Amino acid sequence: MASWRNRNRRMDSEGVEDLGLGITSRPPQVSMPIECLCGRVRGVINGPIPQHQICHCRSCKKVTGGTHGDFLIVKDRHLTFTRGTPIMYSYRVSSPFDLVKSVFRCGECSTPIYTRQGDLPSDRTFVFVGCLVNSEWLDQNKPDDEINVDEKCAWLPRLLRTRTPSPESDMELVPAEPDIDMVGHFRLSGTEEEKSDSDEYF
Repeated sequence: MASWRNRNRRMDSEGVEDLGLGITSRPPQVSMPIECLCGRVRGVINGPIPQHQICHCRSCKKVTGGTHGDFLIVKDRHLTFTRGTPIMYSYRVSSPFDLVKSVFRCGECSTPIYTRQGDLPSDRTFVFVGCLVNSEWLDQNKPDDEINVDEKCAWLPRLLRTRTPSPESDMELVPAEPDIDMVGHFRLSGTEEEKSDSDEYF
């Protein structure tokens, strides 16, 4: 049975929880430098550990020139540029949704730095993982999620999600409110049963 303290816990937009009695809990913070191929654009992600997401839609394949898009999802205020300014290129895509997508690249070497949905209200920025200065982070942090798997290359293994246990055994679990911003813009497919029986991603 959940204690009164757990039932009344509050969390702000930065993930800081009010545990009551003047005690707060803050999620782990990271500082992750990024840069383009030529080094003329550099920046840093400062804040909570970002969500690592893979997208298999056709537009992400074309933007990256590969089999899928691989991103770190951060809030705008957690991404700061310390050298240079990426140049924005906007275009309209029809798959999986009809929307304007903006890709920000280095003006010298054309490395894609991050992308945004240009005509939709959002504070999310999708940073390309290939820009991480410390590539060892990817060895230790597999993707958290993959979307648009119906457009996935058939030879790619399915991502095996890791189910993280609750940190407190007496915590009261309640249905989460849907993230309208994310649900409205992306399409998930496949069942949990299919995911649990699949191979790990790389």
